[in-house]
Amino acid sequence: MNSKVHTGIPFQLFQRNCSAGNRTFSCILVALLLTFCSTLSASAQKITIAAKAEPITNVLREIRKQAGYAFIYDTDVMSKAHPVTLNVNQKDITEVLPVLFKDQPLEYKMNGKVISVMAKKDRAKDKQHPIKGYVVDSLGKPIQNVSVHIKGTNQQTSTDKQGAFSFSDVAEGARLQFSLVGYGFSEAPATSNEMIVALHQRTETLAEVNINVSTGYQKIPKERATGSFALIDNRQLNRRVSTSIIERLEGITTGMLFNGNPVGGNGTRSNISIRGTSTIFANDKPLIVLDNFEYNGDINNINPNDIESITVLKDAAAASIWGARSGNGVIVITTKKGTLRTAPTFNANANVTIGEKPDLFYSRGLGPADYIELERFLFSKNYYDSSLSNAQMPALTPAVELMLLNRSGKLSNADLETQLDALKVHDVRNDMLKYIYQNNVNQQYALNLSGGTNQQRYFVSGGYDRNISNLKGDKYERITLNASNTYNFLKDRLSLTTSVIYTGTKNTADGNAYVYFSDKQILYPYARLADEQGNALPIPKLRTLFTDTVGKGRLLDWLYRPIDEIRLADNTSNQTNYLLNIDARYKILKGLSAEVKYQYGRTVILDRNLRSQETYFTRDLINSFSTINQATGAVTRRVPLGSILDLSNATATTNNIRFQADYVNNWANRHELNAIAGYEIRDYATDRNYNRFYGYNDEFATQTDVDYLTFFPTIYGTTTRRIPANRFLSAASNRNISYYANASYSYLQKYTLSASARKDESNLFGVNTNQKGVPLWSTGLKWDIKKEKFFEAPWMSQLQLRVTYGYNGNVDQSVTAYLTGSSLPDNGMGKPYTTITNPPNINLRWEKIRVMNLGIDFALLKERVSTSIEFYNKKGTDIMGDASLAPSAGLPTFRGNTANIKGNGWDITLNSLNTTGIVKWGTMLLFSNAKTSVSKYLKKITVVSDYVTGGIRNPIEGRPLFAVYSYRWAGLSNTGEPQGYLDGITSTAYSNIANSTNLDNMVYHGPANPTTFGSLMNTISWKQLSLSFNLIYKFGYYFKRPSLNSYALINGLFSLGDIEYTQRWQKPGDEKSTNVPALLYPTNQTRDDFYQNTEIVVEKGDHIRFQDLQLNYRIGKDVLRKLPVSSIEIYGYMNNVALLWKANKYGIDPDASGLPKPRSYAFGLKIGM
Repeated sequence: MNSKVHTGIPFQLFQRNCSAGNRTFSCILVALLLTFCSTLSASAQKITIAAKAEPITNVLREIRKQAGYAFIYDTDVMSKAHPVTLNVNQKDITEVLPVLFKDQPLEYKMNGKVISVMAKKDRAKDKQHPIKGYVVDSLGKPIQNVSVHIKGTNQQTSTDKQGAFSFSDVAEGARLQFSLVGYGFSEAPATSNEMIVALHQRTETLAEVNINVSTGYQKIPKERATGSFALIDNRQLNRRVSTSIIERLEGITTGMLFNGNPVGGNGTRSNISIRGTSTIFANDKPLIVLDNFEYNGDINNINPNDIESITVLKDAAAASIWGARSGNGVIVITTKKGTLRTAPTFNANANVTIGEKPDLFYSRGLGPADYIELERFLFSKNYYDSSLSNAQMPALTPAVELMLLNRSGKLSNADLETQLDALKVHDVRNDMLKYIYQNNVNQQYALNLSGGTNQQRYFVSGGYDRNISNLKGDKYERITLNASNTYNFLKDRLSLTTSVIYTGTKNTADGNAYVYFSDKQILYPYARLADEQGNALPIPKLRTLFTDTVGKGRLLDWLYRPIDEIRLADNTSNQTNYLLNIDARYKILKGLSAEVKYQYGRTVILDRNLRSQETYFTRDLINSFSTINQATGAVTRRVPLGSILDLSNATATTNNIRFQADYVNNWANRHELNAIAGYEIRDYATDRNYNRFYGYNDEFATQTDVDYLTFFPTIYGTTTRRIPANRFLSAASNRNISYYANASYSYLQKYTLSASARKDESNLFGVNTNQKGVPLWSTGLKWDIKKEKFFEAPWMSQLQLRVTYGYNGNVDQSVTAYLTGSSLPDNGMGKPYTTITNPPNINLRWEKIRVMNLGIDFALLKERVSTSIEFYNKKGTDIMGDASLAPSAGLPTFRGNTANIKGNGWDITLNSLNTTGIVKWGTMLLFSNAKTSVSKYLKKITVVSDYVTGGIRNPIEGRPLFAVYSYRWAGLSNTGEPQGYLDGITSTAYSNIANSTNLDNMVYHGPANPTTFGSLMNTISWKQLSLSFNLIYKFGYYFKRPSLNSYALINGLFSLGDIEYTQRWQKPGDEKSTNVPALLYPTNQTRDDFYQNTEIVVEKGDHIRFQDLQLNYRIGKDVLRKLPVSSIEIYGYMNNVALLWKANKYGIDPDASGLPKPRSYAFGLKIGM
């Protein structure tokens, strides 16, 4: 027999002097080589062939030439083939081969990019035979949950997550039908070959296709999910350009509020909430899950380019599987993985973002001219005399120094006015923009390689980010590495997955945004940071009269030059974070598998702040603790010369292990059961230490010991102080044990019932055995009405009802069941002491949140319009709250499970495909309404000021946890005094109003955080060009605008006043045209507090923002056919485009905490190979 092994090119070597054994070995060797090479090839191209009565070998060579597939065959077998007449245009290999081999005495088998051709076996006697195959999309990626039906029978199955399907007995000549919502219908003859069927996405639908939502424990097909899930796929995530993965979620899912200016918490409250607030004092942040385990690291360590999808779990049925950590919602992040039977795919992404400088003139503070006139007024009132007699010698502004010279007769009135006028024309904000701020530039680079064979899939990626802040001297660098591999053994019964995620970051904080003068916390608005040549100028901290004479040249330079401080700073934070994951899964029986997952995580943070002797901080501290012998002139320095080094080390270690069993079965295509049960152990430990070193020499790493215990006199000679030690140690450990189970049952794919249960136990609890853990559970029901025979509405392609009920949980880690205290080093008399931070509580329990969710999903007009509407109701019990104690208890209040909260709301998603021609236009409207109120709170606050100015939380039963209250406003008096009401009578008795117990003396306006929010996104595409833009709206909340505070303005407390200063009452009759009180000196802080909290300064926070705009152009393989590139995408992105509308008339951005975020522009390039 004359045989050849062919790959489309004759291998003459193998037909010469080869025995049968050698030839067989050669065939195997070539097959292995070709299989290996196939993993390095690109994705298959489209095939175009026109052949008429051609030998089949010629056609195979042409396919190899166009698509890169290799063929192995015996020439004797091929000699029996019929001539081929074939005409195909731009078809996939999976479409060409069935046509090519139709009616041929041949059959084929695909293995990656290698196709074996052999003689067709005689199956005339076989009535039935097993078949198997895979369903893939147009990119060759497997599609899960595809319905595979044997035509004319009731035999049906669905593809697994590898896209695989199989039947044990299929009649000869049977045909298979393949369907999935969002994809085109396909039909193919059943063959004994390993079938590969391609389904193409239907472009005329907007509905999400092949949706599998991840809970972190399992992946659930969306059509079987009873709970409230929101899936954000890779396409949606990549629409926004950002280093942060969380920022990319804004405005693309319902129920999730991004609040740029959250009220309550003094910076500790989360700016992200899912369906409102679920706790009062406990952690209010959503749980972050990364690749199946809770993620405790910095969320900014996660590279967005490595993320495949994100699932937001919003109700009990979705989130209760996470038990006591799910009360605030769960964000499940899934990283990218390789795909079996896929050639290697290489992707590169690079972009640069340029941001504008912040708008410093947005600030409502006084300008130079107004501020100097204010100083003139205060000078006339002898306000600065106290500073002149202050032994600490605080600096005075240049304007005040000129006034002093004028008062002493050393400067004429004319010269005074001339020099003051010169100061009035200079605005320090221009200097800040020139010397302190810059345009930020963020660079992002990412590469990844993925693919797989029949038994292995892999994904490897690397990323580098470099962000130059808009504050000069600040920058951020991040390196990320991600590698995962999955291996299948024992005929796919055993799979082993390993992954490593490494992140290394360096944050440099050398910027100097907070430039203050003297002992104030402001900078006068006419300050100069540099001279005409750009040389740094000093900002006075101490009076020059003092610094120039106190040491007579023996002390260090005592001038503060803000621009030089940027150059001298050396403040870095280095963080190393890595996660190691191992997952072993074994298929015990059909449908039953067991799995073990283990994760080890470690984060190391090293903060290093080196302040050299040239920095003002070090010079000031050395000088302050220096003494001079007046007789000898000798200088004694308690703080040694040299640098000051602050070091902080922090480590966090995570160990997670999970044992889980999974069961999946389908009986007669009528009953389907999916169940999991498991047990997991979690340990999270932290360790921190802080140290300071004086007299530090960075070259030799040496330091000088100092005396931290003695109170030393300062150079001012009026006080004694200890040298700051800045040393601290802390450690904490949190251990949890959990048991869980989840199951869903479907009947006829129309009715689905789900249930889950979980019990968590923690070392934070445990005095009473029955309170060590908390059992949490949920149940849900789903009805697919569209599949009912009685339902006939051809215009409606989907109609489903869902209802869920259950409990989530939360834990406040600041309380324990045991008496705890905090040891502090100094009680004011040089002695250590301990304060009670947590009194004992044997009845301590976990917080529980009951959630009911009702949902309806429907699609119209062949899915051109799809809508999801959900209503939810929440009730939190055993919430941590404060309760008053009797004076004999020794503590004024007690924190325990004393409060309840409740909430409800709506989530509505509307997708529409408005046009489907050459120009496609789609719209996505998101609407959310979330209201939360306190239903029980035992600590009764009866003084009005505690609600109006009472800090972060002011709970009144029946009102929102964070609410805006104000004093009633009665206008200005004829002397410019603000007036309110005390028991219905106009009054200026501010202390009496503030301390009133009559709550009718205050006004409730509404929530302090948005209650109605959402977005409107439009996407327009024409050929390869796509444009999308997103509008975000937030309604239903209130805020207090900045207003004139005489006390803070005059005393330099965080404020340069307010532009209301020019609108203030100045003479009788002004009260008819203004509501701004007169400037009062001496100041009355109670009066200012009253005015700043009256109803006249309360504004609606409602606004609409043009959030972002994206434009991209994609070049496909049809253009790049001669290049080893499958696609090129060029894109541009603009963020924070504009504030389109706001309810307040003062130009205030209610979503800005401080200055609004500047507009930014991004440009990028993506390449796929």
